[in-house]
Amino acid sequence: HVWNKYAAATNNPEVSHGKDRAVYKLGVYSRFAELNSLLHKNEWFENFVTLTILVAGVMEGIDTELNGAANPDSGRRLNVLLWYADVVITWIFTVEVLVKVVAEDWHPWRYFNDGWNRFDFTIVFTSWVPLLLEAAGVGGGSGL
Repeated sequence: HVWNKYAAATNNPEVSHGKDRAVYKLGVYSRFAELNSLLHKNEWFENFVTLTILVAGVMEGIDTELNGAANPDSGRRLNVLLWYADVVITWIFTVEVLVKVVAEDWHPWRYFNDGWNRFDFTIVFTSWVPLLLEAAGVGGGSGL
Protein backbone atom coordinates (compact mmCIF):
# COMPACT_ATOMS: atom_id res chain seq x y z
CA HIS A 1 0.00 0.00 0.00
CA VAL A 2 1.40 3.36 -1.04
CA TRP A 3 0.77 5.92 1.69
CA ASN A 4 1.62 9.07 -0.22
CA LYS A 5 0.51 8.60 -3.81
CA TYR A 6 1.73 12.02 -4.93
CA ALA A 7 5.21 11.58 -3.51
CA ALA A 8 5.47 8.05 -4.89
CA ALA A 9 4.24 9.16 -8.34
CA THR A 10 6.78 12.00 -8.53
CA ASN A 11 9.65 9.77 -7.35
CA ASN A 12 10.64 12.46 -4.89
CA PRO A 13 13.95 11.39 -3.33
CA GLU A 14 12.95 12.96 -0.01
CA VAL A 15 10.33 10.27 0.48
CA SER A 16 11.73 7.63 2.77
CA HIS A 17 10.61 4.10 2.06
CA GLY A 18 9.75 1.62 4.75
CA LYS A 19 10.16 -2.11 4.35
CA ASP A 20 7.02 -2.59 2.28
CA ARG A 21 5.51 0.84 1.69
CA ALA A 22 6.31 4.47 1.05
CA VAL A 23 6.11 6.68 4.12
CA TYR A 24 4.46 10.07 3.98
CA LYS A 25 6.82 12.80 2.91
CA LEU A 26 5.91 15.10 5.79
CA GLY A 27 4.78 12.61 8.39
CA VAL A 28 1.32 11.28 9.09
CA TYR A 29 -0.51 14.41 7.89
CA SER A 30 -0.97 13.06 4.36
CA ARG A 31 -2.46 9.83 5.69
CA PHE A 32 -4.79 11.91 7.88
CA ALA A 33 -5.71 13.97 4.81
CA GLU A 34 -6.46 10.80 2.87
CA LEU A 35 -8.73 9.55 5.66
CA ASN A 36 -10.56 12.89 5.72
CA SER A 37 -10.99 12.73 1.95
CA LEU A 38 -12.51 9.26 2.23
CA LEU A 39 -14.78 10.49 5.02
CA HIS A 40 -16.20 13.51 3.21
CA LYS A 41 -16.80 11.47 0.05
CA ASN A 42 -18.60 8.76 2.02
CA GLU A 43 -22.33 8.52 1.28
CA TRP A 44 -23.41 8.33 4.92
CA PHE A 45 -21.37 11.45 5.75
CA GLU A 46 -22.98 13.37 2.88
CA ASN A 47 -26.44 12.14 3.93
CA PHE A 48 -25.76 13.15 7.54
CA VAL A 49 -24.75 16.66 6.46
CA THR A 50 -27.85 16.92 4.24
CA LEU A 51 -30.08 15.81 7.13
CA THR A 52 -28.40 18.39 9.37
CA ILE A 53 -29.14 21.09 6.79
CA LEU A 54 -32.80 20.09 6.77
CA VAL A 55 -32.99 20.05 10.58
CA ALA A 56 -31.33 23.48 10.71
CA GLY A 57 -33.92 24.83 8.27
CA VAL A 58 -36.81 23.47 10.35
CA MET A 59 -35.25 24.91 13.50
CA GLU A 60 -34.89 28.30 11.83
CA GLY A 61 -38.60 28.22 10.98
CA ILE A 62 -39.52 27.29 14.56
CA ASP A 63 -37.24 30.00 15.94
CA THR A 64 -38.73 32.61 13.62
CA GLU A 65 -42.27 31.58 14.56
CA LEU A 66 -41.47 31.56 18.27
CA ASN A 67 -39.73 34.93 18.35
CA GLY A 68 -42.52 36.48 16.31
CA ALA A 69 -45.18 35.33 18.81
CA ALA A 70 -47.14 37.80 20.94
CA ASN A 71 -45.60 36.37 24.11
CA PRO A 72 -41.97 35.38 23.41
CA ASP A 73 -41.52 34.02 26.98
CA SER A 74 -44.13 31.33 26.31
CA GLY A 75 -41.52 29.23 24.52
CA ARG A 76 -38.60 29.86 26.86
CA ARG A 77 -37.70 26.20 27.27
CA LEU A 78 -37.95 25.73 23.54
CA ASN A 79 -35.68 28.76 23.00
CA VAL A 80 -33.04 27.17 25.23
CA LEU A 81 -33.38 23.87 23.36
CA LEU A 82 -33.07 25.70 20.03
CA TRP A 83 -29.94 27.49 21.24
CA TYR A 84 -28.23 24.23 22.24
CA ALA A 85 -29.30 22.57 19.00
CA ASP A 86 -27.87 25.55 17.11
CA VAL A 87 -24.52 25.09 18.84
CA VAL A 88 -24.47 21.38 17.96
CA ILE A 89 -25.41 22.09 14.34
CA THR A 90 -22.74 24.79 14.10
CA TRP A 91 -20.16 22.29 15.35
CA ILE A 92 -21.34 19.66 12.83
CA PHE A 93 -20.91 22.14 9.97
CA THR A 94 -17.56 23.29 11.36
CA VAL A 95 -16.32 19.70 11.41
CA GLU A 96 -17.57 19.25 7.84
CA VAL A 97 -15.55 22.29 6.69
CA LEU A 98 -12.45 21.14 8.59
CA VAL A 99 -12.71 17.62 7.15
CA LYS A 100 -12.87 19.03 3.61
CA VAL A 101 -10.00 21.47 4.19
CA VAL A 102 -7.77 18.78 5.71
CA ALA A 103 -8.70 16.43 2.84
CA GLU A 104 -6.86 18.79 0.50
CA ASP A 105 -3.60 17.63 2.15
CA TRP A 106 -0.87 20.28 1.85
CA HIS A 107 -3.02 22.39 -0.50
CA PRO A 108 -5.89 23.58 1.72
CA TRP A 109 -6.56 26.61 -0.51
CA ARG A 110 -7.98 24.19 -3.11
CA TYR A 111 -11.01 23.86 -0.84
CA PHE A 112 -11.97 27.40 -1.86
CA ASN A 113 -11.89 26.60 -5.61
CA ASP A 114 -15.43 25.25 -5.34
CA GLY A 115 -18.20 27.85 -5.08
CA TRP A 116 -20.29 25.68 -2.72
CA ASN A 117 -17.31 25.31 -0.41
CA ARG A 118 -16.86 29.10 -0.31
CA PHE A 119 -20.57 29.42 0.46
CA ASP A 120 -20.37 26.76 3.22
CA PHE A 121 -17.31 28.40 4.75
CA THR A 122 -19.01 31.81 4.80
CA ILE A 123 -22.13 30.38 6.45
CA VAL A 124 -20.13 28.44 9.05
CA PHE A 125 -17.88 31.40 9.82
CA THR A 126 -20.80 33.78 10.25
CA SER A 127 -22.67 31.19 12.36
CA TRP A 128 -19.93 31.44 14.97
CA VAL A 129 -20.19 35.23 15.29
CA PRO A 130 -23.44 35.40 17.34
CA LEU A 131 -22.43 32.38 19.43
CA LEU A 132 -19.06 33.91 20.29
CA LEU A 133 -20.61 37.31 20.97
CA GLU A 134 -23.16 35.74 23.26
CA ALA A 135 -20.45 33.74 25.05
CA ALA A 136 -18.51 36.98 25.54
CA GLY A 137 -21.64 38.62 26.98
CA VAL A 138 -21.91 41.07 24.09
CA GLY A 139 -24.69 39.58 21.99
CA GLY A 140 -28.17 38.39 22.57
CA GLY A 141 -30.64 36.16 20.84
CA SER A 142 -30.64 32.53 19.92
CA GLY A 143 -27.83 32.67 17.35
CA LEU A 144 -30.05 31.11 14.69
